[in-house]
Amino acid sequence: MQIEHVELKRFKRFHDLTVEVPAGTRLVMLAGPNGCGKSSLFEAFRFRHRAIAGWGAGWDLTYFPKAGEADVTQFSWDASVRITFDKAEPSDQEHRRKMFYIRSAYRNDPQFVVNTLARQGKAIDEQRFEWMIHNDAAVNLNYQRLASQALEGLFEEDAATTFGEYRQKLIGDLRSCMTRLFPDLMLNDFGNPLTAGTFRFDKGSSRHFEYKNLSGGEKAAFDLLLDFIVKRGEFDDTVYCIDEPEAHMNTRLQAGLLSELVANLPAGCQLWLATHSIG
Repeated sequence: MQIEHVELKRFKRFHDLTVEVPAGTRLVMLAGPNGCGKSSLFEAFRFRHRAIAGWGAGWDLTYFPKAGEADVTQFSWDASVRITFDKAEPSDQEHRRKMFYIRSAYRNDPQFVVNTLARQGKAIDEQRFEWMIHNDAAVNLNYQRLASQALEGLFEEDAATTFGEYRQKLIGDLRSCMTRLFPDLMLNDFGNPLTAGTFRFDKGSSRHFEYKNLSGGEKAAFDLLLDFIVKRGEFDDTVYCIDEPEAHMNTRLQAGLLSELVANLPAGCQLWLATHSIG
């Protein structure tokens, strides 16, 4: 799924906005200062997605209509947000729910500890936040998703596969991505989810330290890569949108993260990034 045309009418920051995207474009960069409307565009995508995915648009007259309009009661989501894709919109709900994958700029999950393990539902049914101004904490949930997948794999995979082997299979791609970004940082494992479970790392002489001890930049990169890799199996016909991926990162790290995200983008999908600058 790829976007080719967007029209916004009196929505958030925009009175009348048209965005044309050349056919086949895999990466779309939105670069500009605070207040120029980058997040508002993603808000329009999420607003449209909620409506067509069966979650309800949640039309809020104090939030979505363009500020200062005289008669906000005349607005409707179908007139305010129009998006044209490279192919017909799917008719079944499961495919509609995977049309967009969106991360807000507020991704604050500084620490977590898991002491219970439960089966996780489909990633396409997950709603972590309602509006782009809300916190989008995902590391904890993705830890639980990985741990439950490991347990399911232990019972459902070939009997010759050990739990340790299956665990390494789950985190192998993520570990490789992180090592390319941070050569001296190694994702070790995800511990025991029944007793203070969390991601653990090695760095220099420090061994098996917890996720909460990562730096701000390391956490930011790990959060996005983890969510991307864990979800890409389900979001395989999707427009991916990440607001401000550069949070807490220097320009070198920004460029490296962008390369990893593009390299792991499923075929036929599209990646939109809203950023203050291009690293």
